[in-house]
Amino acid sequence: MAADKSNLLRCSTKLILLYKEYSRGNRKFSALDSINFEVKAGDFVNIICRSGSGKSTLLKK
Repeated sequence: MAADKSNLLRCSTKLILLYKEYSRGNRKFSALDSINFEVKAGDFVNIICRSGSGKSTLLKK
């Protein structure tokens, strides 16, 4: 049985120069710095990085 693809959401996302910084006391930490990418409709994306590299922060933007 073939999958029904008629209900798939058709959209694209483009992020340009995304930046996120956190502060702890007087120290600042860059979680994301100059992130650029585009995901087109039908693309599959897999983000693999070490723990604490900003994957969840990126997805929350």
